[in-house]
Amino acid sequence: MLGYRLIRIDGASMGADLPDQSFAVFSSWGEAQVGDTVLVDHPSYGFIVKRLTSINPSFVRLKGASSVSLSEAQLGSVPRDALRGRLVWQG
Repeated sequence: MLGYRLIRIDGASMGADLPDQSFAVFSSWGEAQVGDTVLVDHPSYGFIVKRLTSINPSFVRLKGASSVSLSEAQLGSVPRDALRGRLVWQG
């Protein structure tokens, strides 16, 4: 499916929103908005799923939905081109 990616969530950083071992589909089509759950190829942590907290022309900021997630400060500013998709389905 061109433009879509199915992944299995591994970890509890997204809390009840995306429980550990649940499935999620991300689309690379369309623009992500603040508040969206996104798939990111983080330069230090690899592929991660987080919520967008801010967007500027070059960088985005992210945070998890659980207290066990890395903090927004730990995740830092991530290059905008590291976004790989926004959540379109979960199950």
